[in-house]
Amino acid sequence: MQGAISHCYRRRPPGLGGVVVLRAAQDGGYAEFSNRSCCETPKMPRSMPLVAPLVASLLLALLAAAGAAKEGPATDGNQSAQRVAQLVEQLGDDDYFVRERAQAELAKLGFQAFEALSAARMHDDVEVAVRARYLLRLMQIRWSAEGDPAHVQRLLEEYGKLPDESRRLRIDALANYDDLPSVEALCRIVRFDDSEARSKWAAQRLIERSPTNVAEWSAWSEAVERALAASPRQAAAWLRTFVETHDDAGAAADAWGKHLEKEQATWRQWPGESSPEAIRFLFDRRLQALEQAGQTAPIAATLEARVAFETGQPKRLARLVGTLAHYKTWDVLDRLVEQFEARFRSDAVLLYLLSAARRQQGDNERAEQLLADARTLHPAGANPEAHKQVAERLRDLGMHEWAEQEFRAAIAAGGGNAISNAVLEAYWLLAYMLHDQQQHDEAAQVVGELIDRISQQNGRRPGSSRVFQARREYYLACAALERGDRAAQLEHLEKVLQHSSLDVDALIALYHYPNLDPSRRRKVKVRIAQAADQFRAEIRQAEANSLDFSRVIAVQHNQLAWLISNTEGDYHEALESSRRSLEIDPRNAGYLDTLARCYFALKDYDRAVKYQTWACQGEPHSGQMQRQLELFRRAQAKHRARSAADAS
Repeated sequence: MQGAISHCYRRRPPGLGGVVVLRAAQDGGYAEFSNRSCCETPKMPRSMPLVAPLVASLLLALLAAAGAAKEGPATDGNQSAQRVAQLVEQLGDDDYFVRERAQAELAKLGFQAFEALSAARMHDDVEVAVRARYLLRLMQIRWSAEGDPAHVQRLLEEYGKLPDESRRLRIDALANYDDLPSVEALCRIVRFDDSEARSKWAAQRLIERSPTNVAEWSAWSEAVERALAASPRQAAAWLRTFVETHDDAGAAADAWGKHLEKEQATWRQWPGESSPEAIRFLFDRRLQALEQAGQTAPIAATLEARVAFETGQPKRLARLVGTLAHYKTWDVLDRLVEQFEARFRSDAVLLYLLSAARRQQGDNERAEQLLADARTLHPAGANPEAHKQVAERLRDLGMHEWAEQEFRAAIAAGGGNAISNAVLEAYWLLAYMLHDQQQHDEAAQVVGELIDRISQQNGRRPGSSRVFQARREYYLACAALERGDRAAQLEHLEKVLQHSSLDVDALIALYHYPNLDPSRRRKVKVRIAQAADQFRAEIRQAEANSLDFSRVIAVQHNQLAWLISNTEGDYHEALESSRRSLEIDPRNAGYLDTLARCYFALKDYDRAVKYQTWACQGEPHSGQMQRQLELFRRAQAKHRARSAADAS
């Protein structure tokens, strides 16, 4: 799917040198010490002196370890799990020199001590916890292994030096791949990331992207169990629960409930080791398992606890209202509203949602009052930006009728000849929403109104709004196609190209136009090639400017992939471009939509359906995405029927 260009440039941070390899890790990971970090000293209780002996002991450990760097992690008696556990406990010994020797020996052990030290981050003895965290900070993991696919190596390059949000984006990008090396790389992050919260984020993404068919599930679950090994981390325990209770919803409900209790305790005692998103994820897993197991009684209690955990962020409240309405737990909904009454009263979207929930409950009188409250919160003539923002949120929630009213309120609030950005965006977004819902004539009318206002603004000529005129003609072409008027469709598509000669949507529609005369078809193919070359040139220019992880280049990769996968050319090039766009902007559902189209072009219908399903999960109320999913499912069913017939 196409998307507007976002001028958000993100460069990869510069590399940091000075790494001494300590141990080669199992499953392709590596533990390392940074000699840059050896001079960092923690804030130690019990008067740990910030002096040379600590640094000297660590340097000696590094030198001793460097000679063994080529060896795999040994498992002899002196380096057994029992010895590591003993050393960890000695980090809290009353004798300072015992603590020092234990720390130096753990530094020497390196990778073998990683998971024990990770578990010790939340030790009851603060001295143990602080020293364990310090030793972990000295360790770095070489995240990619020899033989990893190019995309894994690319996404894990300098992973350990990236800030938190950048690491999470890399995790999301890996989760958009369905190959086993990507699964193993995510398991590596689950085991060895120095942040418990990010470890849990990687586990969440693995679970959310787990396969649904039997054959893929078997290979996926085996790869996960093998890659996690005996990791004691909580995120690894989540994944084991997911695998072990996959076919037993009752057992899953109990197990997720226990994980939830433990995670909430962690959040209270060690907030840095957990996150609200992890706890909400566990609530969702338990609720889903309870519903699948048919255990309705515990659902209300679980939702009560979920409401008690809520902090009142508007988007999360909106989702929670939908969840409570889904389970029809009206008493719990009442408590949520009471708990956050001020927030509900000041947020139009929450009032709209609450109105819909009350109507579902059968309380039409309250529903109407809430609807009136929502509409008067930003009265006519108010700031158009406020109405536009409400409209966008309602659109994303699938409340298209109310969203249209709010978009039109934004347009009306910006009366006069001067058009603010908020008003222009309201016109544009309203038109696209109507088009997405297959109301093409209405969409064209909205854009026509915008063109008229632009032509009146400061005496500007209509020719200054070519992009809008091209879009209006495209919507009219779609309307003509819906009516079955092929001649009118062709006329409007040609007008699109008069205003925008390389308009991707028009070129795609013309490419598929039936019985187009040979001369016109040749011109269309030439323009498709020109548009593709333009996207490639813009990608090369961005790469030359070191913008390889910029959202600008993601847009161009996505446009190139969408154009080729819907017409002709190298479908493998389209696939690679689509993949690159998702590595940069992995949470973009429109890019997943494009990826699915690439697999459809390659006749890989199973993957087309899989990725289109993921796209629809990201934007569940997109009409275009839902229609494409149905198209892919029909193609998948036909392909399977043919294969079965050929095999018989």
